[in-house]
Amino acid sequence: MASQSTVQVRYTSQPGPLVVHFPSGTPAPEALRPGNEDSLRLAVFTQAQRDRDAATASGSRPKHVVAAENGRMLYNSSSESSQPMTKYLVGVFDRKKHTLDVYDSDMFALKPTVKRMRSDALNKKQEAEGLSKYQQYTQKKNDLVEAFGGRKKKNELLTNIKNKIEDASLGSMAKNIQSTLDTAAKDDLTLNEVMDQADEHRPIPAFNADALSPDEVYPLENLITPEEYKVLKNEAKVLEKANAEEIQAMRAARTYAPLILNWVRDLPQDKEERRRQARILLYINYLLNFRRANDSHLNNPNSTEPNALSGIPEDVLKHLKAKFAEVQTNDRGQPIFAVPTFLKDKLLSYVFVLCLMLNQYKFAFEELTTMLKMKPDRATEHFRALGCRISSRREEMGDEMDTSASATGSVKLAVLGVPLQFPRPRGRRSKK
Repeated sequence: MASQSTVQVRYTSQPGPLVVHFPSGTPAPEALRPGNEDSLRLAVFTQAQRDRDAATASGSRPKHVVAAENGRMLYNSSSESSQPMTKYLVGVFDRKKHTLDVYDSDMFALKPTVKRMRSDALNKKQEAEGLSKYQQYTQKKNDLVEAFGGRKKKNELLTNIKNKIEDASLGSMAKNIQSTLDTAAKDDLTLNEVMDQADEHRPIPAFNADALSPDEVYPLENLITPEEYKVLKNEAKVLEKANAEEIQAMRAARTYAPLILNWVRDLPQDKEERRRQARILLYINYLLNFRRANDSHLNNPNSTEPNALSGIPEDVLKHLKAKFAEVQTNDRGQPIFAVPTFLKDKLLSYVFVLCLMLNQYKFAFEELTTMLKMKPDRATEHFRALGCRISSRREEMGDEMDTSASATGSVKLAVLGVPLQFPRPRGRRSKK
């Protein structure tokens, strides 16, 4: 027969535990775990002693207020919301002493508020920023999605932010163009002078318009920062010293783009030039990987899953984001990166210029643009925007070309020459 034990029940009027619940949904387990960075912090506020004594004398219970918060949410409730004629008791059992202490308690319904949506201060701030009622509503809706939305809704929000960045960028470009036109009207600039100023706003690397040779048009230090080049010094040794077997293994592992490995196979024997070209090739590979990255890759740097950015050193990735990504900040102060279309074009410009460097500024670009899934006409326009003229192998080699190679004579080449000339808009044809 099971042994029985006696439990001593003691009623106490001392303050004891309080009972809370979340009518809008219980927070995630990690938010309730003490010590977690984003865990809930709770506090209990009671009436002043004089008011508590008065409440006890009148037979009513003292009033309490429970409040909680974390990085995004505020919760609050008061015992006034408890139903009248209802009494809550909480028992605390001591296993060692076999005692049960019973306390008067209250039930508190903790109601959530998104921090960014609370108070009139936010509305006043939005009004001061010139936001319309619709824009204020949209902002609050976005805050709710950020706080409670599922993965699909959060991805939609990220896409909307990305589109907003593109619109802002286009607006900035339009202002630059308008500013140029206003300056022209004020200073009586010629059309050519206006177009020269417009060249400064092209999505291309910094260039030297007065260059006397193709090498001087796009200096390497304008494409790869000294800090990045220092990192490449060690990272590129794998490519610099790769033999035929190692290159084949790299192809099988798909660590590098096939075109990159074709160039690695044909690196020159001269040590200094081989070292320089290996670093440029590795940087091109980083650029191509950055171009493949999606928004999730850009905004989850601590992800353990392999992605397009996994092989890029942190010091290089920092510079790539600075050059080719726009950033906004969410309500928790965290950066959200996105790559709008004009910055994708700028990234391609860097890739094309580096490819021109590796090919003595005469580059047969069909293999690269096929890999990038670019239409030939768009690739041609892009190279012309860099100041290149489009030629063919036959035109460049002339009589020196072997007649047996006529099949390759029509291969298009992007040729960078000096003086540097950018395409000009075509004038309208007058109607006769």
